[in-house]
Amino acid sequence: MEGVPPVGRARTGRGGARRGACLVLAVLACVGAREVKAMSQSKVTAMPETKVTVAAVVGLDNPGGAGDATLRLADGSALRVKHGSPLVTFLSEWTQKKKTKPLYVESGADGEVRLVLPTALRQVARVDTEPKGDRLGVDIRMSPSRHFLSTTRAHFAEQRQLLEQSATNKQPLLLTVQPDTMEILDARQPPAGLDLPVI
Repeated sequence: MEGVPPVGRARTGRGGARRGACLVLAVLACVGAREVKAMSQSKVTAMPETKVTVAAVVGLDNPGGAGDATLRLADGSALRVKHGSPLVTFLSEWTQKKKTKPLYVESGADGEVRLVLPTALRQVARVDTEPKGDRLGVDIRMSPSRHFLSTTRAHFAEQRQLLEQSATNKQPLLLTVQPDTMEILDARQPPAGLDLPVI
């Protein structure tokens, strides 16, 4: 399975209604073999103020009522999950099942979670030598889908190097893929002791 979905930023007001619909749910990831469809119609694009964290979930503190929940991650981060967001349900189930797989989390400067996607340990088979337009093609072993790395991302050069090294040394990487577009949002060396199958 290639990946899962997204979350966005909820805003009020006239322009906020349209932005809220776009952002609203970026994912709700896979629980077991189940894939949750993203409700957002917008393309996921990390903004300058976006912070990316890839870490296991330690817990979710949900006060109930109208209060926002707090997502606690293994790296020490404590991020806010807006009341009413579908992520509250997803993350509650995730913590109850004591899943140790790292999650990809995007948050804003205000600490509010915008996007959550599952990660997976993947083996890169091949990376194109040159981009076509703003996309560098990437083949993932055992995947029928064509993936890509966007040249417009600030970390493109670093991520490209990691993917090329993986294709050469056959060592798997921890990847995050946007399921609607097959864009590789994040690639990194798996943390020591990570017990996940390579898919």
